[in-house]
Amino acid sequence: AMAVLGVGCTRTEDRPVAIVNGDPIPRKVYAATLKEKEAALKAQAPHETDAIKRALRKQVLDDLIIRQLFIRAARKAKMEASREEVDRQLDAVRARLQGDGFEGFLRERQMTLEEFREELADNIRILKFRENLLKDLAVDDEEVRRYYDANPAAFREPETYRVRLIPVRSEADGV
Repeated sequence: AMAVLGVGCTRTEDRPVAIVNGDPIPRKVYAATLKEKEAALKAQAPHETDAIKRALRKQVLDDLIIRQLFIRAARKAKMEASREEVDRQLDAVRARLQGDGFEGFLRERQMTLEEFREELADNIRILKFRENLLKDLAVDDEEVRRYYDANPAAFREPETYRVRLIPVRSEADGV
């Protein structure tokens, strides 16, 4: 797989953030995905650092490149998404985002309904592709036990402690 980053175009917003085997990853897709991940990160870690932001930007780009590779592999394997499957997914998203929430969702992601339908279709293709890859994968309990017994360090968790700090105004208040 080959990914090219930052190819030459006239306007930055028109340039894809990467081209994976000839398939561009649009800057607006990257920006929308990054915005979603940043919001989730803020909810979990309100004091993010520049290093965390850089790592997040890299992770989003890596995830989009991997997604593009999966999309290509799924299409090559002739995995299809029927109109009914896409409609069911679309209805589920609309139900979660009730009212004007769905239109706002599309506006925020700078997507048309058709672009979103294609994203849903790609999600379905990827899911089918993964299921197809894993369908013949079977691991019996004995094989799991042998692996577990042969790799105990991989399953060992370090001892942890829960520490709580209770601030008090004076030593007398803390006694």
